[in-house]
Amino acid sequence: MNTPPVSFLASCILLVAAAGADGAAPVEDRSEAVQPPEGAATTFRDIDPRAPRPRVEDAEERAGMAALYYRIQTLEEEIRDLTGLVEELTWRVDRLAKEQRERYIEIDSRLTDLRAPPAPVSAESDEGLATPRADPNEPMTEEDAYRAAFELVTTAQGQPTTEQLAGYQLAIERFHALVADYPGGRYTPNALYWVGELQLALEELELARQAFVQVITLYPEHAKVPDALYKLGVVYHRLGDTGTALTYLDRLIAEFQGSAASSLAEAYAAEIR
Repeated sequence: MNTPPVSFLASCILLVAAAGADGAAPVEDRSEAVQPPEGAATTFRDIDPRAPRPRVEDAEERAGMAALYYRIQTLEEEIRDLTGLVEELTWRVDRLAKEQRERYIEIDSRLTDLRAPPAPVSAESDEGLATPRADPNEPMTEEDAYRAAFELVTTAQGQPTTEQLAGYQLAIERFHALVADYPGGRYTPNALYWVGELQLALEELELARQAFVQVITLYPEHAKVPDALYKLGVVYHRLGDTGTALTYLDRLIAEFQGSAASSLAEAYAAEIR
């Protein structure tokens, strides 16, 4: 048997190896790739199935928190507005209390003058009123009627509020009666002025205004005119008419310089301008 040459065998081996390399089946990659739908935008969450998915509750919670924050801001603004209003009202109450104290101090000072020892009666003042008549059967004079009305005011001073207001109302009635009985009397301007004072104390502003206007209109030369002008300034300011209030105060300052009422008017006008 003849043995094939070595060169021939080597050539066959090389041919077989080449054919095996060309005809070998490719190794198939069986791992499943996640493919996005056709036309859809590719994101990390689309590619990676392990990525967390968004929850519907997240959007609802954010909307609720936004609404709550807006409500808190609104409440804070309302609290600031209410705080400012309380401060303004407190200032007004303090101011009214100050004016009330000044008014009662003025009344008390005038009543003290009335209690002073008798002196010659002047038609221009409240001072020097005579003592009450000794004989109760003697007819009441204008001076007696005037003093009796003032006695009601002095008695009401220091009483509880209800009794004080009742005393003031009764005194107003007595002063009105004096004006009706003695329309041209010596004490008529004084009675009208004190009607205005008491009605101002009772916060009956329009009635007080009418009484003070009568004093300055009907008795322009009377000693009560400066006080009536000042009180008209106070009354009109409380009625909300600051312009008219300043008109009366400026008139008082110009016409009665150096008087006590003028000093009060200067301070009050400076405050309300």
